[in-house]
Amino acid sequence: MSNIDISLARKAAILAFLAEGPVSLAQLATRFNRSWTEIYTEITKMWTVDVRDAATEFSPFDFDFYDEEVGPDTLVELTAGSDHAVSQPHLTLAEAVAVLGVLDQLLRAADANDFESLIKLRQRIADAATQAGYGPALWPAPQLVAAPAVITALGEAIENRHWVEIIYWKSTDGKLASEKAQIAPITLSTGANPLVIAANRKEELRRYRLDRITGVEITNKKYFKKLARQITTDLATDDGGFGAIDVILTCEPQARWVAESIPGAQMEVGDDHIRLSFRARNIDWLRTLLIRLGHSVLKIEPDAVAHEIADTVEQIYQETQ
Repeated sequence: MSNIDISLARKAAILAFLAEGPVSLAQLATRFNRSWTEIYTEITKMWTVDVRDAATEFSPFDFDFYDEEVGPDTLVELTAGSDHAVSQPHLTLAEAVAVLGVLDQLLRAADANDFESLIKLRQRIADAATQAGYGPALWPAPQLVAAPAVITALGEAIENRHWVEIIYWKSTDGKLASEKAQIAPITLSTGANPLVIAANRKEELRRYRLDRITGVEITNKKYFKKLARQITTDLATDDGGFGAIDVILTCEPQARWVAESIPGAQMEVGDDHIRLSFRARNIDWLRTLLIRLGHSVLKIEPDAVAHEIADTVEQIYQETQ
């Protein structure tokens, strides 16, 4: 699981949009739901890190503003930077896979305005890689895991540090029910189930499944940077109430509810089985889980954990005879 900088997704989306030709700041503002001044600032501060080429500094490309006095109607164009010509890149398979992987991470954090530009850029790269004979090595693009309005509102709240009220769905005893919660969204994380990392009203770390949020209302209440730093620090040391026993279970498909229930659990889907990776609180907790799963468990890894489970079960059996 990794955190994503939402502003990075927007930067990549703006670059992809500008790659199609000169556009005005007003057009960019409309496309990305920002004011033209915010777009201008975003572009002029695009490069926060200099790329080193031998002993010289350069940016891969620059931005050409058509007017000396910049305004909403000013056209902006993507141009060559630091004497480096803009050309079509030639990617190896490894490079194409790496670029698509980065874009997929950005797509998971993109709001509705950024998603379209990023998905078009991804498709262009995938099409070129397929034409070069790399098609069998590629994978489908990720889909939005929540309504565009939800992602857009959360992105705005995170950027401006506003508390929000969300409608969140939980599964209790196999029944779905919604509840309202006031949270301070700090960041988004990726994984099998993308999460909103947030603080609750007591300013405690909480995780919310993005695909279970069906409504977001931004409040006027703002939170301080101190709270964001506190939650980020807590996140780095928090295991969600789960201990240090790393477990991998190979199970029949009906055990997929485990991935829905355990924070940070990852699930790989095979032809006739699933593979669940998670952290268990302790051996007793794991044993209880295995009893609930019953015959759907096909394999327990690592072997040391499987042997310890077998030993505890044998001990219980001997004590009950």
